[in-house]
Amino acid sequence: MLYSRDIVKKKLGNKTDAQRDEISRNMVKRCDGMFLWMRMLKNQLRGGMNARRLKEIIDETPAGIDRLYDRNWNRISSRPEYESKRARSILRWAAFSLRPLTVLELTEALLVDDDEDDGDGDLSVNELPDAIDHDYVRGEIVGLCEALLETRSTVG
Repeated sequence: MLYSRDIVKKKLGNKTDAQRDEISRNMVKRCDGMFLWMRMLKNQLRGGMNARRLKEIIDETPAGIDRLYDRNWNRISSRPEYESKRARSILRWAAFSLRPLTVLELTEALLVDDDEDDGDGDLSVNELPDAIDHDYVRGEIVGLCEALLETRSTVG
């Protein structure tokens, strides 16, 4: 319950205490003790949504973690071809790296054309972003991968 409350407090600070408490309780009931389920749901909760819509999101989220992964993968696969291909490439780089990648490293890695059809590995420098900023990270990296990828700030 504490983890659920923390998520709801951070994501839905503009809601009343009663609304936040109800949303937290609903999340705990649906998660079946899986913290990862709550973590994956977190990205879908937005303060601008009304209480009814937030309840629908929680209720419509598949209960099992396998089904939740399937749903997220299906969403990625149903994106337009460019976005779907980019998301698969991002997830591939993240999954097979020996350590967590920085945003800059991932951006550079995405310049390598890993097209499954020709496999030539060309460097696509014309794909360099105009700026590597918050909008780029949210829209062109994390946002394409649903809840299957996250970024973390490092201090040091």
